[in-house]
Amino acid sequence: MTSCIFRRSFLVAVVAVIALPLSADRLIDFGFLPSQSAWSIFAIDPVSGSFTPIVTGVTAGSIYGGGQALDPVRQRFFFLRQDTSELFTVNLLNQQVDRVPVPSCCSFLQYDVGTGRLLGFGFLPSQSIWSIFAIDPASGSFTPIVTGVTAGSIYGGGQALDPVGQRFFFLRQDTSELFTVNLQNQQVTRVPVPSCCAFLQYDVVGARLLGFGFLPSQSTWSIFAIDPASGSFTPIVTGVTAGSIYEGGQAFDSVGQRFFFVRQDTSELFTVNLQNQQITRVNTASCCGFLSFQIAGAAAAAPLGDTRSYIVLAIVLIAIALLALHQGR
Repeated sequence: MTSCIFRRSFLVAVVAVIALPLSADRLIDFGFLPSQSAWSIFAIDPVSGSFTPIVTGVTAGSIYGGGQALDPVRQRFFFLRQDTSELFTVNLLNQQVDRVPVPSCCSFLQYDVGTGRLLGFGFLPSQSIWSIFAIDPASGSFTPIVTGVTAGSIYGGGQALDPVGQRFFFLRQDTSELFTVNLQNQQVTRVPVPSCCAFLQYDVVGARLLGFGFLPSQSTWSIFAIDPASGSFTPIVTGVTAGSIYEGGQAFDSVGQRFFFVRQDTSELFTVNLQNQQITRVNTASCCGFLSFQIAGAAAAAPLGDTRSYIVLAIVLIAIALLALHQGR
């Protein structure tokens, strides 16, 4: 039975990759275009800092860092509107915007490509402790996954998801602890970390949890790997003069090994190459949006035979195969 599911999963993955629209990798921002007062979704060129509109004129109201997520497979952007407790789904292909009420506000969002579901980390109705739940974009309903998580003080951007290992990570600010929540067996583990409070990203290609923050006894920003078992930090790029940073203004390209962030006080976009430690910065037309990174829709977006094309293909195949496996259970 399992082998049949895997075979079906692989076929679904192959067909889905072929059917996916071809698109280049792009850094996506959710914020304000120059001289506009309504929210928009646009691509940012990391080399020039120029904006390319994707969806404009989104009436978003009150938005908070960490309340956004991107579905890179179906090209859907999600965000929660704080003042109305609504979930918005923006289709990046046809520019359609849908909105539904949700039972409670305001969750931190992650999109799980492994199971094809939108995850929320927040409060279930009539509960005062944190939970992880799936959110149905069509109805806004919550389906509990792990409940009763004693999370304490949480901040936007201090969460990450491992879609392959089905692990949800978050940092607790008041105790400087890293929590790992296993979404399959509901086990919750916690370890102290040397310093708080980093912004988290999960590197699918490198299979590592990344932190962007301060190493112990240092006053400049760094990017480092965090061991979920011990809480130890391993420096990757140090001495980043980042200035004023805000929640949700970071993104990671797992294939290209590039970490992006926006510096609020100077309206600059920084690109940090984790392979050669090179840091580049460009001015942007406006500040300060919420960032996501979208990997190309199919490997054909890269030259045939290029190593990057096979990496992208592998990631998409794994993600969709995991989704098919999950639905076949």
